[in-house]
Amino acid sequence: MACAGDGDARSCRVVNQGAAFFAGAGTVSVLDARDGAAIRTVAVGQRPMALAVDEGAGRAFVANNGGSVSVLDTRRARLATTTNVDPQPDAVGVDTAAGHVFVTTLGTNRVTLLDARSGAVLRVIPVGVRPMVVAVDTRAHRAFIGNDVSGTVTVLNSVTGAVAGTVAVGQDPTDAAVDARAASVCSTRRVSRRRLSTI
Repeated sequence: MACAGDGDARSCRVVNQGAAFFAGAGTVSVLDARDGAAIRTVAVGQRPMALAVDEGAGRAFVANNGGSVSVLDTRRARLATTTNVDPQPDAVGVDTAAGHVFVTTLGTNRVTLLDARSGAVLRVIPVGVRPMVVAVDTRAHRAFIGNDVSGTVTVLNSVTGAVAGTVAVGQDPTDAAVDARAASVCSTRRVSRRRLSTI
């Protein structure tokens, strides 16, 4: 599960094991999903840009614009560790089956592959220009990276991190979603009118 927003005044939230996580200005607020009561506020990095949860690993991953990923222990609602990544991380996706996390970074046109349990960097992968979107198919073990300026989607093997291919989808892919049963990926793009590409 993942979400993304504008970085400063975010309303980003993920529900996991009865808790809701809201990324704000340098913090993550943890609420009881049943009654909305505040459980804890956890300090993270500068300008959190995206949030994703791996329920199996009991971890939440917060991409901070300053160049780090805060890894939270979701069962204890505490910061577990902080991992340095390339500048301007913008999106996060998790392959829960593989135990891998994918973080796009606008500043270097790369994706950082993390271990979901430890938060350690496993690999750094060059992709297209301004990667802004991550969608993960846990059944097929594929991560789809939408590259804004390139107008492409880079397809990664989510187990090894290897590039499996690149698909042209048109200018400014802005979001993507996986239909695992249909074995397809839909990507929206920002042009004069909204368009939908299916991979």
